Amino acid sequence: MLKRFILIFILSSVVLSANNFRNGMIAYKKANFADAKAFFEAGIVKDKSMTSSYMLGRMYLNGDGVEQDTKKAIKFLLHAYDAGNIPSGCYLSEAYMKEGSNLALLAVGIIEGLRKGVPHCKVVLKQYHSYNFPTGFDFDNTTNY
Repeated sequence: MLKRFILIFILSSVVLSANNFRNGMIAYKKANFADAKAFFEAGIVKDKSMTSSYMLGRMYLNGDGVEQDTKKAIKFLLHAYDAGNIPSGCYLSEAYMKEGSNLALLAVGIIEGLRKGVPHCKVVLKQYHSYNFPTGFDFDNTTNY
C-alpha cells in the first residue's frame, strides 16, 4: 500500500510540475504574457523547469509582455542552457551580441544549435556574421570555447 501511495505521489508531482510550463505556453501563444510570465516563473521556482527558464529568457530578450532586459534574458537563458536546453544557446548568443558581453562565447551556442537543427540559430548566425566585433578582438582565443 505504501509503495502504491509513493508511486501515485511521484506521478502526480510530475504531472503537476509540467502544468506550469504547459499553462505558460498556452498563455504565451494567446499573447497573454502576464499569465505566461507568472506560469514560467512558477515553473522555474516550483518545478526547476529549464524550459520555463528558456521561455522567460526569450520573453525578456524580445520584450514580450515585459520590459526588454538583456541582463535578465541572459540570466534565464544561461540557466536553461547550462541545464541542457540547446535552443536557449542560440538566444543566449543573440543576447550576448545585444549586450556586447561574453563575445568569446557567441559562436558556441550558435554552432551547437545549428548541429541540432534549431531554426532560430540560422537567424542568429546571420546576425553573427554582420556583428561589429570590437577592434582588437582576438578570434584565435575563441577556439577553446
